[in-house]
Amino acid sequence: GGQVYRIIYGDNNGRCIALVSHCDMLIGNEGGAVNMAKALMIPTFTIFSPWVAKAAWNMFEDGVDNVSVHLEDYEPEIYSNHKPKELKKQAFELYKKLTPERILPKLKKYLANKS
Repeated sequence: GGQVYRIIYGDNNGRCIALVSHCDMLIGNEGGAVNMAKALMIPTFTIFSPWVAKAAWNMFEDGVDNVSVHLEDYEPEIYSNHKPKELKKQAFELYKKLTPERILPKLKKYLANKS
């Protein structure tokens, strides 16, 4: 196995891209680093914030190299009647529902397929 780095930080986009380019995969929250990894064709496992519209940001998800998890995967009814702006006001409560028990099985399957 390779080295696991818990935090990769570049103080600008160029340095961040340079750091990410050395990764075999990136596991993290949806955002700039994940998008940089996808642009570099580095596999990603993405955890979406509960108020972010997953459908608007997971266009590269293929179920193999790019996989994501979102509260909507488990509780779609929350998203049928609420807009992201409304959901952001409930972020703390929504994050409590995105438990490790929900994320870890999908992450373990992803990692098993990558080894």
